Amino acid sequence: LISESVFHSGIATPPNDPVREGYTFTGWSGSYTNVTSDRTITATYTQSTIYYMVTFVDWDSSVLKSQQVESGKNATPPADPAREGYTFIGWEGSYTNVTSDRTITAKYNKNDVLPTDAQFVASNVTGKAGDTVTVTIDVKNNPGIVMTSLQISWNADVVELLNVANGTVLAGNGVTFTPGNNYATQPFGLIWVSTSQSNHTGNGKLVTLTFRILDTAQGGAVSPINVSYSDTCNVDLEDVEFATVNGSITVQDYIVGDANGDGKLTSVDALLILRYLAGWGNTLDKQAADVNGDGKITSVDALLILRYLAGWNVPQLS
Repeated sequence: LISESVFHSGIATPPNDPVREGYTFTGWSGSYTNVTSDRTITATYTQSTIYYMVTFVDWDSSVLKSQQVESGKNATPPADPAREGYTFIGWEGSYTNVTSDRTITAKYNKNDVLPTDAQFVASNVTGKAGDTVTVTIDVKNNPGIVMTSLQISWNADVVELLNVANGTVLAGNGVTFTPGNNYATQPFGLIWVSTSQSNHTGNGKLVTLTFRILDTAQGGAVSPINVSYSDTCNVDLEDVEFATVNGSITVQDYIVGDANGDGKLTSVDALLILRYLAGWGNTLDKQAADVNGDGKITSVDALLILRYLAGWNVPQLS
């Protein structure tokens, strides 16, 4: 920073306070008064508290909340936003263990699809970090097609695509199913072409996508499974319109069945559910208590826990 010649027993003049990113200058180590020998004086610092800006934005990039977060800490998301004609499904981006400025975007599923519309519908599934999960894309109200192409995208920070398997709607003799050849490519393309002289009019499973939730995925993170389509026609080569319903993969931040939140599954969890249903007024983790995933808490959930503890194969708890 500076070198200075000083008379014997003299006083050196320190330079201007130095600047070090992420630190606060606190002074000099060593004496620069009554100098009687050559010496080196070292600047001393304390590490500053580093903050990052986490900005939660809506679908139209309007700011819902901005928060300064200490490095390594978690941001707190705002209340779930509302968007007319859509259902909020979570946040795209991680707001835990914040180590940089970041923008977190609200994600929605469009819900203005009429019940009678022809639809491509992706499922919503949950799982823990490291789990393998399957997302199905179903056809509803199929008016009849011989060709279609889907494009699928997801959040690669949360999940990775492992496998694709054709379903039953466009399958069999005369049907060529061509998925993309690189599972890391987005959007991932899927193409069906049939040489049949009549339309395929079946409903049900069009394709199954197998994903793995990354080990680094944070509990509560959501990967949307976005679906779009193109080149869809019937045997007369007339364009056929479909509505698309996106799906999602949600990373669980709880153990299914762990109603009391103690990190393990025991008969106490079943008892808490039964007491809750009997009106005892006890508290429980309602997400975890809904073992069969039907959106409500019933005695069936308690029964599934007890069966699992008794050695039964309960898929929801395996």
